[in-house]
Amino acid sequence: FDATAAAGIDEDVHAVSEEEEEDDEEDDDDDGWGEWGDEGKSEAKTAQAEKRSRSVTGAVVSETEARSLVVAAKTAGPVAAAKVALALPYPSLRPDALAALGNVSGTVLDDDLIDLILRAEVIPSLLSAPALYASVCAAVQRGAEAATVKTPYAVASLAAARCHAAAGTLAMSAAGLHPALVTNDAGVAVLERYLRAHGKRNWDDGGIGGGGSEAARANRRAVRGKCADGLKALLADLR
Repeated sequence: FDATAAAGIDEDVHAVSEEEEEDDEEDDDDDGWGEWGDEGKSEAKTAQAEKRSRSVTGAVVSETEARSLVVAAKTAGPVAAAKVALALPYPSLRPDALAALGNVSGTVLDDDLIDLILRAEVIPSLLSAPALYASVCAAVQRGAEAATVKTPYAVASLAAARCHAAAGTLAMSAAGLHPALVTNDAGVAVLERYLRAHGKRNWDDGGIGGGGSEAARANRRAVRGKCADGLKALLADLR
C-alpha cells in the first residue's frame, strides 16, 4: 500500500508539473486581452486547474480503487480487510468490513486494529453487533495505554454519540466495579466523574504523565478533547 501511495503521489506531482509548464507557455503568448474564439482554451485551462486541485488536495486513491483494495485485502482475512477499510478515508467501506469481522468467531483484535477503530470513531455503530462490541470493549482495556488512552477515548466516543448507558457500563468496568452495581443511575454518576477526571488530567508537557513521544502526547490531548465532548453531551441530556 505504501508503494502504491508513493507511486500515485509521484504521478500526480509529475502531472501537475507538466500542466504548470503548459500553462506558463500559454500565458507567455497571451497579451492579456485574449482573442475571439479563445473560449475553448479558457475552458481547458479551467479544467486543468480543477484537475490540479484534485491532484494536490484529494485522496491518493478514488473510492472505487479503495473498494478494490479492501476486496483484495479480504484474501488475507477479515482483520486485514477491516484495517484497510478503516485506514482509507471512505466511511462507506467500513460497515461491510466490520460486519464480516463480527461474523468470525474468536477473531483476534490486535492493537493496530483497535487504534484504527478508535480513530475512525465507529464504536457506537458496533452496538448493533454485540459479539464484536464486547470484543472491542475487552481489547481497549488491555495493553499499553489502556487506562490512559484507549478506554477513556472509547468511553468518551460513546458518550459523545449519546450512548450513555453503554459508556457508563464501560466506565464502570474499567473502574473495576462489581457487575451487580451496574445500574442506570450508578452508570450515569460514574460516567460523569470518569469523563471529568480524564478531561482534566494534567498531561501537558511538564505535567504528570507528560513524557513520551509527540504521538503519545497527541493521543492524550485527543482523549481530553473527546472527554470534553462526551461530558458536554451527557450534561445536555441530563437537563
